[in-house]
Amino acid sequence: MRNVSPLGILLLGLGLAAAASADVTIQMKKTDHLGSKKPEVSTGAMSLNASCFATRWSGKEEAHDRMIFRGDRNVMWFVNDDKKSYQQIDEATIDRMAGQMADARAQMKARLAQMPPERRAEAEAMMKRFDTGRPSASKIDYRRIGATKRIGGHLCTEYDSYYDKDLQAHLWVAPYSALNVSPADAAVFKRMGEFFGKLTGAMGGAQKQDYVPLHELNGIPLLTQDVDDGKVTAETLVESISRAPIAASTFQVPAGYKMEAMPEMRPRKK
Repeated sequence: MRNVSPLGILLLGLGLAAAASADVTIQMKKTDHLGSKKPEVSTGAMSLNASCFATRWSGKEEAHDRMIFRGDRNVMWFVNDDKKSYQQIDEATIDRMAGQMADARAQMKARLAQMPPERRAEAEAMMKRFDTGRPSASKIDYRRIGATKRIGGHLCTEYDSYYDKDLQAHLWVAPYSALNVSPADAAVFKRMGEFFGKLTGAMGGAQKQDYVPLHELNGIPLLTQDVDDGKVTAETLVESISRAPIAASTFQVPAGYKMEAMPEMRPRKK
């Protein structure tokens, strides 16, 4: 199972409150390697309705798999158009991952029992921090900074996101009221939160139930600035939010694409 990238989390966050019963398209621009001589720019879009969600990128991000979530079927697909293939995560996949993690934990305990006392103590101490068998204490927290700026004509307030003690991003948030949306418009993201909660639980970790807790901010980040070692290294800007019918094919794997198995999580053999 591939990791959910920080960018993926931020992109989901950008669209949280924009989801509504009508189809919604959010156009974005992401700039990587800020401060370098050749920043890399990608443009993308999120398409969503009350039960479906899909992403598509051009530029540097185009090589990445696009993602489709079907809340009405409780399934997620990672689609690779170059290879004309896709990977699928559904309830059966989650159950299989849970079994693989249980096997991995059992094998790890057996190996620990065979270690000398000193090495076993060191390994157990490390596992207390990275134990795959218990919920992680790590979580994403949002802190209101209070600085303001106008983005796209909307007055935005700065929030900072932290993962444990590490600053992850600056988020410039426009209030729901200014954008004519509300937390109730986020039906698909609630379903995604429940789905990811089951998925991360199967992998032995924990994630906030809502997964994209933007209701804590009472608005939408129109600008997200990624922070690495105290410096802003990339930013994602929401350029537009529009409502118009979206083709049903946007939320389907194209006909003829071959399904590839998800990577297994079995521990390595000695």
